[in-house]
Amino acid sequence: MEPEATKRIESIHKALAKLEATFHDRDLSFLRNREVSRRLACTKPTCKCNDENVIVGTMTSLLQENEKFLPLITEGAPVDEPWSEFPVPPKRPEQTYRADVNFELAFQFLDTICREFMHARHDRENFMQHNIFQCDCVRWLLNNFDMLRSPALFRFFKAFNMHNTYMIAIFSFCIENKLIDRRELGPMKFAVGAVSENWWRFVMNHVGKGYRRDRKRKRAPFLNFVPNNCLPALEKWNRLLERLRRDFPNFFYEDGKLNRDFVMRADPGPTSKCAECKDEFSSRYLVKCEAISSEHDDNADLLNKSHLNCRPCFKKYWMRISTMDSDTIDQVIAKTRKDNKVTFYFRCKEDNCHNSYEPETLRKFVLVPVRRLLFEQMLETILKNAFENAHLDEEPKTAVEETPNRV
Repeated sequence: MEPEATKRIESIHKALAKLEATFHDRDLSFLRNREVSRRLACTKPTCKCNDENVIVGTMTSLLQENEKFLPLITEGAPVDEPWSEFPVPPKRPEQTYRADVNFELAFQFLDTICREFMHARHDRENFMQHNIFQCDCVRWLLNNFDMLRSPALFRFFKAFNMHNTYMIAIFSFCIENKLIDRRELGPMKFAVGAVSENWWRFVMNHVGKGYRRDRKRKRAPFLNFVPNNCLPALEKWNRLLERLRRDFPNFFYEDGKLNRDFVMRADPGPTSKCAECKDEFSSRYLVKCEAISSEHDDNADLLNKSHLNCRPCFKKYWMRISTMDSDTIDQVIAKTRKDNKVTFYFRCKEDNCHNSYEPETLRKFVLVPVRRLLFEQMLETILKNAFENAHLDEEPKTAVEETPNRV
């Protein structure tokens, strides 16, 4: 290697070492090889891009100006609103919503049931050791859920391949009240296993109001039923039902039965379709791109056109972007304000859209590991601009041009 090139490499390494010492809370190691090769490519003898003081001064200025973006992007957990990630159930033509119960409350009710089911499924204390054909578990379930017949219940026990009466009680509650097809209860339906459509058809054929006629009111085994083997499951079920009635009083009639109308007709408010998956979501939970830059002031169409994405699609997109090579994408936009401060935006995920997302939007909805990778791309943008500013015959600037920069 020529002495001049060696001297320039040493100068660059010294400058980067000073930067790493100044910004010790940041990992700048991934930039070392990149900056060396970038600055060695310049052969202009009068260029200041390889001057140690110029490198340190320019990069320090730019990094300090953008210090506020580090906590904004890398700190804080995303917004915890799980109900916002579920599409609104399809509305029948004659269906109307109830104004006295909202979508969020209905989700919390179903989520409580689903979580309890999954916990009961894995809790070994719920596994019964007695023979299902000799115990009173099925009789108690028939007595408690009088719209189900015994063939359906035996199918439940066989499908789950465990004698877990408490878990089957929760499942039967959802079957009897026709809640099992709700997306919020997807894990429960998936837990049944690889059963066919014929399995579900058989089960649902043994569910209905007509099966009540010969149960509690007339048949002695049900009228005189005294629980024995099923007592542990019965006590847990009664505690769950008591908790549901306490936390969601409007969801039950005075006699304790579920008012299914409250769950199925919960009001989601105004709805819109996600541009990616095309599912219908409550509009207040969709992520919208905005015309942030003044460059759209003369174009009303651009200002009025925004894309709406559901939060799951938004998260998946930025997860994919964060793992791509920075030289192949141009999602990070660096712009200079009137006070010469550099600010960042993230380009809309839709093609041919000039709108952007603010960093705060990503902080709300994107996981921390993904945001850390995006911040590295922002940092790379800063240093690229620092190199462009230093790659001059005159003293370097501290601002970047108001144009998008490839990351």
